Amino acid sequence: MENDEEKVEKKISKRRRSGAQTIEEKKVSVPNKEEKAQANEPSKSTAKPAADKIKTESMPSKKAANMQANNLDSPNVVNPNSKKTSVDKKKKKNKKPLTKKAKILLSITLVIYVAIFVSVCFAGTFLGKRYAQVDIEKIDSEDLGIEKNVFDESNLNISKNEFNQIKTLAIFGTDNRATSDENSRSDVNMVVSINPTTKSLKMISVPRDTHVQINGSKDKMAHAYFYGGPQLAVKTLNQNFGLNITEYVTIDFYGVINAINKIGGVELDITEAERNYINKWTEESYGFSGRKYEALTTSGPKTLLNGEQTLAHARNRSIGNDFTRAERQRSVFTAILNKLSTKSLSEVMDLVDLMLQEVKTNINVIEYTKYIPELFAAKDQYLANIISRQIPATEDLHFETINGLSCVVTDLNAQKVIFRDCIFNK
Repeated sequence: MENDEEKVEKKISKRRRSGAQTIEEKKVSVPNKEEKAQANEPSKSTAKPAADKIKTESMPSKKAANMQANNLDSPNVVNPNSKKTSVDKKKKKNKKPLTKKAKILLSITLVIYVAIFVSVCFAGTFLGKRYAQVDIEKIDSEDLGIEKNVFDESNLNISKNEFNQIKTLAIFGTDNRATSDENSRSDVNMVVSINPTTKSLKMISVPRDTHVQINGSKDKMAHAYFYGGPQLAVKTLNQNFGLNITEYVTIDFYGVINAINKIGGVELDITEAERNYINKWTEESYGFSGRKYEALTTSGPKTLLNGEQTLAHARNRSIGNDFTRAERQRSVFTAILNKLSTKSLSEVMDLVDLMLQEVKTNINVIEYTKYIPELFAAKDQYLANIISRQIPATEDLHFETINGLSCVVTDLNAQKVIFRDCIFNK
């Protein structure tokens, strides 16, 4: 027979084997105040706080394993085996099953959201690639001489909302013959505005020889680009004509040739005299492109010109004058739009992608590309509402020789009013 001491000793050993704690062991598992505070703070690393480690080690092995499996040592986790409270039961009781109609609507909504998400992801990737191929050159928006009160100071017959929707940008065509347009003049100085409300597009040329203020001194408009690139050229347009332009596109001789060849040429009305001029001077254009010389053999309405021939035509001021040349440049711009209008939307997107590689700009290409489907849908209205003109008009200018240079002189204050009226008024 076992005595009482042996029985007690066996019971203690048995309890220890099963993982039960003695009074002395229980004292170890009680965390102090510092450890409690640490356990309640969000963990700054993947390791468990010291208090949790001590508690787990001191518990019976089976119980500790269950707690680790169910994350019961986390103060924010509810034991899934615990009984539901009366509040939970009440919530469950008040839940109404979805009707068949509600389930269908929910399914359709989910499908639409998924489709939108996929489309946005695809568009973002596609446009992101396009954006990466464009030569982006930012300019300082704080130093553009922007007229901040154009709407308030102008006698406009449009609403503020329509005014804000009008997109206006400057287009510069430089006489660059090298691989960089540094120290090149802008032979083309054009302001283009798009009005989505009236579905109209306006192209306004400023003659390259117009005598304007450039950083406090008078000089030709074309020289602003020579002195300070697109930054100073945009600033000069804003300060002299009271505009609020912040965006620009620059294209050089190479860009014109490549862009037009990429879209398969353009159709222009060419006189016999202009055809002869093109054939005489287009050899230089072929020198830029490196392609074999090809003479223009026809003239008349809708004559198809390639990039090299178009460049020679756009530079022509021997037949007519500088104003006639500016008119030719605007007709080339219109011809490009007409050519794009004959393509499908997917073809237009691809061609725009190719053409964007030929320019330098600060525009948000992704934002502008998103407008293409809308513009394409209303292309007939836009093409029917193209306004092409020159400011100052020939009746509002005269020529003067200033510092040995032939300049176009005009009343710039009067031209401010005319410019704003042309861009913003209907």
